[in-house]
Amino acid sequence: MKNWLTYLISSALGILFFYMFHAQSWNLPVVLTAVKWLEPFCYFGFVVVMGLSFSAAVASFLGHRDIGSKVLLTNIVWGLVSGFVLCAVAGALFLILPKVPAETAQASTSSLVFPNRFFIVFIAALLIGFAFRPTSKVFKEAYSLSNSLSEAAFRFCKDFSRFWWIALFFFAANTASEIQSYSLANLVPSLVIAGVSVFVVLPLLFCIFTGFKVNPYRKMFRLLPPALSALFGQSFEAAFIPLYCSERNNLGIQKRVAAVTVPLSRIVSRGGSAAFATYAVCYALSSNGEALSAGTVLLVALACTCASLVACAAPGSAILAVCAVAFQLLGKNPSAVALLPLLMPLSALTDVLLAGLCSVVIGKNYNADCEICNWDTI
Repeated sequence: MKNWLTYLISSALGILFFYMFHAQSWNLPVVLTAVKWLEPFCYFGFVVVMGLSFSAAVASFLGHRDIGSKVLLTNIVWGLVSGFVLCAVAGALFLILPKVPAETAQASTSSLVFPNRFFIVFIAALLIGFAFRPTSKVFKEAYSLSNSLSEAAFRFCKDFSRFWWIALFFFAANTASEIQSYSLANLVPSLVIAGVSVFVVLPLLFCIFTGFKVNPYRKMFRLLPPALSALFGQSFEAAFIPLYCSERNNLGIQKRVAAVTVPLSRIVSRGGSAAFATYAVCYALSSNGEALSAGTVLLVALACTCASLVACAAPGSAILAVCAVAFQLLGKNPSAVALLPLLMPLSALTDVLLAGLCSVVIGKNYNADCEICNWDTI
């Protein structure tokens, strides 16, 4: 069965399972225990796939520095531009949307938190790729070996993704347990920011970067498996494996481009986290009695954009880290940031879509896409 369909059905069943048995005392402990046991599979998956594929991609781009430099530059420009635009839009929505009463806005207490081993794997793979670069006849054999391991990693990724719907069932139930106590009024700000960001801002930016030659909504639909994984797993790491699989099998991105773009996007394309952090910081400042003008909100958006580049070292959702760094950049005392419900899962969803669309931008602009033999989505 198609991954997008199994993921969608599994998510719906997970939410239905929780609400059907939410009155039972065993329901929540079972869900939390399952989530705890599934976390190591996330570590194992992204360590294997990113470690093998990223090192091979680095070696390949070191042998073709002209393409490698363009890929790197596009990642950085896409991340910075999209991050600031999303933050500015979130700030504008803060000035427009009605404010939720402070006593009803609470922080998430049971979100998934992944220990940040990302940079250890990232640096190790970078050094291995540098050592395997094809600079002489002797090292061409080593480069061929690393490329073969990369192909094996992507095959493992495809097989791994076929069973990830099991984890998604419990992730969805866990997310449902967090939002069950909130009213619709609490959910409106988060949903509006996510809706405008995902369905208006991202497609517009994508069209500008691709010269209005590609349908962004079609590409975003093909990113449904990693999007659902990020939404209910509440972190970028939970969507690592489905994202690799979707970029390769759904979007037709070259292995080396997908292998480089996904880890780099984890660092520079955190516009979703920055945007929702902008709203949270503005909310905290206004709750402390500060009058926020459009200029002040724009300054907060710029601070959160810069903070997202530093806060990428934070495990799991980066919103709290972005908020803390942004307060320091603004010269404000760190306040107790009241996170509205769904900020963490929706920010992870936006970050993953940014990463996937960045790969498509590179693929179209530098002919780095390829023919797809078996479509995973329509």
